[in-house]
Amino acid sequence: MAKTYEMIKTIKTAIYGQDVGSSLADGLEAINKETEKATLLSSEIEEKQSTLEKKYDNQISNMTNGNPSISEMVDFRTSGNTGQSYVTAGKRADALEAQLFEGKKRMQVISHSTGINIEEFPMLEGEQDDSPRFKRAIEYCIQNELTEIRLPNRTYYVLQSINTKGIKLVGVGKPFIPLLDWEYTRPWSNEDKYMEYRNRCKGSIITTDANISIFSSGLTAKNIGIFGNLRSSVGSGIESTSANKAEQEIDLYNCIIVGFKDCGIKCPHGVISASIQKTIIAQNGKNGIFIGRNPINYTGETNLLNIQDSFIIRNESHGIYGDIAGRGIIIQRTSFEYNGEPSDPKRQSPSNINEVVFGCVLNLYNAGGFTNGALDFSNNYSEETYGLLKINAFEPVYGIKIVSNMWKPYDNLHYSCGISLDGWISGVTIDNNNFHTMFDYVLFEKLNNIKNVKIDIPYNGLLLNDVRPTIESRNIGDKTFLSFNSDAIEEVASLRAGTVIEVDYDANVNVTWIKLNTSREPSFNFGVDGTVNENVGYLLMIDETFYGFIQLYSAGNQLWQLRGDRTYLGIGDGSVKLYKVGGVQTVDGSGKLRKIVIDWDGQVLGNGR
Repeated sequence: MAKTYEMIKTIKTAIYGQDVGSSLADGLEAINKETEKATLLSSEIEEKQSTLEKKYDNQISNMTNGNPSISEMVDFRTSGNTGQSYVTAGKRADALEAQLFEGKKRMQVISHSTGINIEEFPMLEGEQDDSPRFKRAIEYCIQNELTEIRLPNRTYYVLQSINTKGIKLVGVGKPFIPLLDWEYTRPWSNEDKYMEYRNRCKGSIITTDANISIFSSGLTAKNIGIFGNLRSSVGSGIESTSANKAEQEIDLYNCIIVGFKDCGIKCPHGVISASIQKTIIAQNGKNGIFIGRNPINYTGETNLLNIQDSFIIRNESHGIYGDIAGRGIIIQRTSFEYNGEPSDPKRQSPSNINEVVFGCVLNLYNAGGFTNGALDFSNNYSEETYGLLKINAFEPVYGIKIVSNMWKPYDNLHYSCGISLDGWISGVTIDNNNFHTMFDYVLFEKLNNIKNVKIDIPYNGLLLNDVRPTIESRNIGDKTFLSFNSDAIEEVASLRAGTVIEVDYDANVNVTWIKLNTSREPSFNFGVDGTVNENVGYLLMIDETFYGFIQLYSAGNQLWQLRGDRTYLGIGDGSVKLYKVGGVQTVDGSGKLRKIVIDWDGQVLGNGR
């Protein structure tokens, strides 16, 4: 009846005119009188009320466009979208209200299908900060199988560490934390500007000035700012205090971590899998990111570290410092500027490699039966530092790519190094980097075990066994320096003792004939006659002694031919091994592919296999 009253009142005062309005008002008065008898005649009242409502509907529906005062009401009774008509404007209004209410309910269901808003959990009486409400919201999500907590644009102050238990925090838009000034960030500073900077933060911000790490067991978050107090005695933005792999996950997108006494992210027990994208980690008192391998009750592994499109800058020590036991590392399109803050006059400038603060330091170990490797450090940027990347492989590492990075040191008055490599590494590609220094572009540390290197910039130090890189190239003026190094051979066949029964030298043509007993190896393919034989171009070894490259096979006489006199070497037990060696392959004047190799006497041959 309340809706009926409001509609009639609106019609009376806004649309219909006095005569019709009076008639409707009389009807309303009749309804009210009938309602007063409800306790005695409820069934009769209900019947009369229904009759009266029909009467009013008929009165309204019988109005026409002839009366201009009701033209809008006539038009309102029919939907312009669906064409559906209603008996009265009130009926259509009720239908619209029902649709809106149903839509609101559906939106609530959708909104709560994955998560909740933190503002649904207000601070309770007696609570001094926001950490209890976060804990209540997290428990609610777990109990109701929800995965997200959404944070509006405001600053949340916490005094207790938060364990999100895998629940994702989602802010609104891009968070903002202002650049902290020089006098506040210095380790020797006593200035306390925490509140000043806190009040200037914008977006979805979580902050503390307590001696805690804000997040104690990893974090999954998007669009969140995390702000600390450099005057605290301890604390990091995100820490994994447990070795439980379920409490180590870090997945950040479009976040900011600034101003903590220790590190932006601190994972002393490894991190299993970490993804950090479009995130700023800046102006923290130690490392931007620290990853250890302390196992406690787990392995301490970091299976995958994926950092892309981020800024790890202006931290007091290395941007990233990792003691990593694990598998793969991807660091791409990330800036490492100003780590170590070299412009601080109270900080000692480096005089050797051990004093350099790098953008990224990785100490690599194996774990879980796997070797470390598949490391991709590419398209990164840094200036105003004394070093970009340092890798020390304490256990074998395979496959390191350092490509298309730009680095410029703070100055050329003190020692600087673009890339430092040490330890057990096989398969290094250093290519297309743009470095500027008067000191070491690349340094291979002493007593390393590094091999299979492709490099295109100058370097200092020696590789394993004093060999050169596999491929070394660089531009010198308008010319190109190119060096290939192939110091390994590949065994392709091993034939038993007695395969070689005699050797003979023909001085007329200066060749040695190797007599074979092919019946000793019936399954081996000795091949066709002549210089096109399948084994021509292989390096021959008889009883662990190298003889030279096979030049020809005489199928009828079962003979291999070699260059020069090799009879003085003897045949020992007559066992044979054939090897493929490295060389340069090119096209000769006839259009035939030839592989260039060097025989036992230094002669260059063009028939390497």
